[in-house]
Formats: sequence, C-alpha cells, structure tokens
Amino acid sequence: MTRLVFIVAIIVLILVGYYLTKKQAKTQGRIAWIRTGLISLAAVLIFLTVTGRLHFVVGIIGALLPLVTRFAPLLRFWPMVKKLFDRSPKGAYSSASGASQVNTPTLQMTLDIQTGKMDGLILAGGFSGRKLSELSRTELRGFYDECLQQDPDAVRLLDAYVQREYAEQWQSTADNQQSQKPPNTNGQMSAKEACLILGIKESQAKERAVIVSAHRQLISKLHPDKGGNAYLATKVNQARDILLKGI
Repeated sequence: MTRLVFIVAIIVLILVGYYLTKKQAKTQGRIAWIRTGLISLAAVLIFLTVTGRLHFVVGIIGALLPLVTRFAPLLRFWPMVKKLFDRSPKGAYSSASGASQVNTPTLQMTLDIQTGKMDGLILAGGFSGRKLSELSRTELRGFYDECLQQDPDAVRLLDAYVQREYAEQWQSTADNQQSQKPPNTNGQMSAKEACLILGIKESQAKERAVIVSAHRQLISKLHPDKGGNAYLATKVNQARDILLKGI
C-alpha cells in the first residue's frame, strides 16, 4: 500500500511539474524544460529504487557504455554535417512563408523563392482583401489606376506582376501609365523588413552565408538583365546591404 501511494505521488509530482514548466517556458524558455527534465529524471530514479528495478536499468546502461565509447569519436564530424545542411536551400530559406515579401501601404507582394511565382494581397482601396490572381483583367487595370493616384511603389510592384503574368499583352499599357518617379530606396528599411524581402528568418539575420545565398537566388530571378523588375531587384539589393551592415 505504501509503495502504491508513493508511485501515485511521483506521478502527480511529474504532472504538476509539467504544468508549471509549460507556464514558465513562455518567459524562461529552454531553462524551464531542462529543470523539469532533471527533476523528472530524479523522480524516475527514486521510483526505480523503491520498486527494486534500478539494478535492471543499471545493467542496460552498462551494456550500452561500450557502444557509446566506440561511436563517441564520430561526434567530431557533427559540425561538418550541420554545416552541409545549413548550406542547403531548405536551410537557407526556412522562413514561415517560404517567400520573399515586399510591402507598400496598398499592396503586399510575395514571390515564391523556389518557383518564381508572384501574387499579391491588396491591403487598401476598393479591392481590399483580394489577391491579384483573383482579379480579372478589367479589375486589375482598375486597381492599377488607384495605385497611380495613391501608391507609386505599388505601381512598380504591379508592373513586375503584369510583366510576369501578361508579358507583351500588357507591357505597352504599363509603360504608358507607370509613374516617372525613381524607386524610393532612401527610406530606412528595418532588419525585419529586409528578412521578409529575402525570405529568411529573423534568427538568420546575422548569418552572412544565408543572406548572400538568399540574395543570389532572388536576384537571379529579378535582375532586369534576366527579364526581371528593376524596382524589386533594387529592394532585394537594399535588403542584403541592410543585413550585412548589421553583422
């Protein structure tokens, strides 16, 4: 009977510890989980001792020790393996959306880094809440006219979208209507915005190799010499420069 009560008490202790750790993890992070893990391990060892099964676990550990000793030297190769994974496209472009993102007051434009597919979410105006891919040709022209009056940067993004989606069919219209102002790249770009543009995580903002790799892949799709858009290429270059200066 005493043993049963002791086992129940340990289970309750572990459950309470898990609940408290889950609350503390929001502020203390990994430290809280490590503390709970150590407490749980101690509780399990006490449980095994009381139930008379500790010698069985010790025997298993003793049998595994020679294997651990034999394979331990291989751990020195772990940094090399990790570096290889970090250099892969999946490691470099592991943002939540998997896309490059450029925002203006009127339009949130995204470019799929792997496929080069562009689309945009309209943030303001008569077409607010809709995607560019959902608009008819007539509606797209109407939104373009709105941006000509309110948002020159959105006009340039629309030019890029139209060039990709409609090519020659809308090229002359875009050339005749686009704003004559040069791209606005003098405004201070935040590191967060730069990460969105390059399609990388904020935690990767200090990793030079990731920044350079992301920039290289994007610029290969956006550079004007390769059929891309000058405005987007300028934003990508600016994002790279902002992050590299912060390293």
